[in-house]
Amino acid sequence: MVAMDAFVVWVESSDWLVADAGITLYSYDRTSGLRPQLLFDPVPSANLSFGSDLTVVGTSVYLSMASAGRTVGDGSAIYSAPARGTKPLTVLVADGQRLTVDGAKMTYSVGSKRFVRDLDSGDTAPAPINSPEKDDTFCGAESAATFTTRCEGSTVGRAGV
Repeated sequence: MVAMDAFVVWVESSDWLVADAGITLYSYDRTSGLRPQLLFDPVPSANLSFGSDLTVVGTSVYLSMASAGRTVGDGSAIYSAPARGTKPLTVLVADGQRLTVDGAKMTYSVGSKRFVRDLDSGDTAPAPINSPEKDDTFCGAESAATFTTRCEGSTVGRAGV
């Protein structure tokens, strides 16, 4: 569940893993009291991993769903819809996943590449990556337009490294 200004958005599922069972995405408009259903997927091909994968910015809902394979062309995508439910969810970024949004900037992955999209203009550019990106032992914060954490390298987590 996420909330921002006038909207509360949440997912309901008949299973603890929001992937194996049907999922329904709802929005609640605090000003009008309307509760539209934004998505009903009885057999989802991808999962919503919560965290920052579901967010509301202004009057729009953004979510990323990733399939278990997590590779380009596997059905992963970033979707968007008006929080009032006036239009259906549409694919904003095919193959996109690992969504984070900060203000009007959306950071996401397509395969192993990270991108930043300006939500107002639609302009998209490669995300700036900090210097530890190439460090085989790095695990921590990644500097981009939004904040994400990740671990890189085959030596991460090994004793004595």
